[in-house]
Amino acid sequence: MINGGFGETHISNLLAALNIPPISYNSLKAREREVGQKLLEMATESCKKHLTEEAELSNGEISASFDGAWQKRGTGRAYNSLSGHASLIGEKTGKCIGFGVKSSHCKVCSTASSSDQMPKEHTCSKNWTGTSKGMEPALACDMLQDVINQGHRVSTLIMDNDSTTISRVKAIVDPSISKKTDSNHIRKSFTSALINLSNEHRQLKNQKVRTHIERCFMFSLHQNQENPEQLGSALEAIVPHLYGEHQSCGNWCRSAEKGYKPKNLPFGKPLSDLNLRMSLEDLISKFVLKSDILCKLGSSQANENFNHMVSSKAPKRMCYSGSESLVSRVSATVCQKNEGHNYLLKLNKNCCLSPGTFTRKHTIKLANKLKRKRLLQRSSKYKRRRLELRSNRSSRNAVKTVLEGDTYSTNIELQDHTDIEEISVLPEKHLTAQQPFMFFDLETTGLGRTSDIIQIAAVCSDKTFNTYVFPTKPISPGASSATGLSFKDGKLLLQEKSIEAVKQKDGLLQFLAFVKKFTYPCIVGHNIKNFDVPVLINSLEKYGLCETLNRSISGFVDTLVIARSLYKKDEVNGSFSQQSLIKCLLGKEYAAHNALEDVVALRELFEHFSLNENQLNDFVFQLSYFACKSSLHALVEKKVISQNVCNKLAACSLGMSQLRKIHNRDDMNGIASILKECKIAKKCSIANKIIKFLDDLSSEA
Repeated sequence: MINGGFGETHISNLLAALNIPPISYNSLKAREREVGQKLLEMATESCKKHLTEEAELSNGEISASFDGAWQKRGTGRAYNSLSGHASLIGEKTGKCIGFGVKSSHCKVCSTASSSDQMPKEHTCSKNWTGTSKGMEPALACDMLQDVINQGHRVSTLIMDNDSTTISRVKAIVDPSISKKTDSNHIRKSFTSALINLSNEHRQLKNQKVRTHIERCFMFSLHQNQENPEQLGSALEAIVPHLYGEHQSCGNWCRSAEKGYKPKNLPFGKPLSDLNLRMSLEDLISKFVLKSDILCKLGSSQANENFNHMVSSKAPKRMCYSGSESLVSRVSATVCQKNEGHNYLLKLNKNCCLSPGTFTRKHTIKLANKLKRKRLLQRSSKYKRRRLELRSNRSSRNAVKTVLEGDTYSTNIELQDHTDIEEISVLPEKHLTAQQPFMFFDLETTGLGRTSDIIQIAAVCSDKTFNTYVFPTKPISPGASSATGLSFKDGKLLLQEKSIEAVKQKDGLLQFLAFVKKFTYPCIVGHNIKNFDVPVLINSLEKYGLCETLNRSISGFVDTLVIARSLYKKDEVNGSFSQQSLIKCLLGKEYAAHNALEDVVALRELFEHFSLNENQLNDFVFQLSYFACKSSLHALVEKKVISQNVCNKLAACSLGMSQLRKIHNRDDMNGIASILKECKIAKKCSIANKIIKFLDDLSSEA
């Protein structure tokens, strides 16, 4: 129960669910007290053993890390936990050499007091009458005094700067003890200061910029330990380095390399904002004044790990502050930290119980698993992968935040303006091999995108659609020659013979009715991305039918794009036309430029490609592609982006309005994050050009 981190209620619930009679509270508590006393003895003995080992390894000059934690979660404003614990861990052995628990509450005493009765005989857990904040310094003094009582001395204490522990230790226990500051807390403190500055300087909103400055800061600290003067000089060189002044930089600076660019800074150039420079210099100067402290760094990560282990055995959502159970659970953590999971075997033996076959097997399994995990964590490959995954998570989160708009913030509903419009990027591609594919083709009055439709044909499953449409514009000689269609005296002729035809709107409505017979079909055509779909959109927009089509289909696929990705030009006799592909790949000929004949032949060609689901989804595009592409024309015209990048943006449903909204939500990281996530552009220069263009638009407005 103690090892698993649960209590009497959990045990009873588990047994009841298994239809096993639960154990009475009194019996369970009596056994817990017996085990708890053995755990305390084992933990104390283990700490003494490893204290002696630590003293031998450090020649009597023991360096140990110290940290404490409360049983109740802190809010950052109120510190009112009823109990707290702390650990002292040797730097050489990494083992716990001291621990303690302070509690200002006893459940038995409190219950008796509320009834105006004398408490029954019990082991009172209350051993502290001060505030929660005072527990940590008191525990440190107790543990260090206990070390002295055992004939040893801690000469250096590694800890954070969040309490007056070291001052009280010097005043009460050992005036000559020295302190090393925890490097992780220094890093967090510096990062928090940069985030606070980002409210005034937008360049610091860029996470890459903050990370770059943080790396420079931490590198200066780690490379200049035990040398406060050199550390001060290194810290003072950070801001000039960020602004392209490298005269004071050390060997770590790569500015002398050919083609050097600070890739983590905006536009790959040094910072230039003078107000930001002054703020950074003020921030760095505060740390320069503390060079004598910062040149002595250590790590209390082992204590953080200990606190995490305690929280698994005494979860903060449960209240163990009022009973001796908390001491038992902290003692169990000490035993596990020092001896591993095998402490359970020793505990069973001390309690006059069999070590247990299954207990032994389980502890061996856990020990082997932990050993493998630690070996893996030490490898450079694992560390690099961990950093890569963290970077990817951060990038994905940044992208999602920009796309979602305002979702969660303190008192966000009380604000006058809330941006809740969600930007849809990379529409969900859900094509499958069983998807209904509709093969479609148009014949038109000419080659212009504003030409009139004169024939619409489609084939899907075993159903066929074919209709002729009266044009409102003359049919060009070239189109008439290719299709055999002409328009004379108000009649549509095929090979000079009159045929039945309908008006433009009626033809479009009939086609939409045919589309709706199927469940979100994917429309497949040859060269439809450049011609057929733009012509269809132009015709649909005249009658307000565009959105009807968009709601009825899952997307479009262009077989011309597929063919160009699968074959080289010389493999298809130098032409990617539908007629040439069918002749070359299928060995067939058909009556081209008749829409119905075209779609029947197209289905055979598409089936010949034999694409799987992933391949199919790579070629899908949406109706929004064309509107987005049109809106990006200004960017292409002014050579901000290439036509290829424009096509990629449009394929992801990113038009000018979407780019502007993304930029407004995050003017430093938004555009770059989206381009990277959508795999549109790897180079920062493209994102930087778009950002500059949008900034210029905003300033003109």
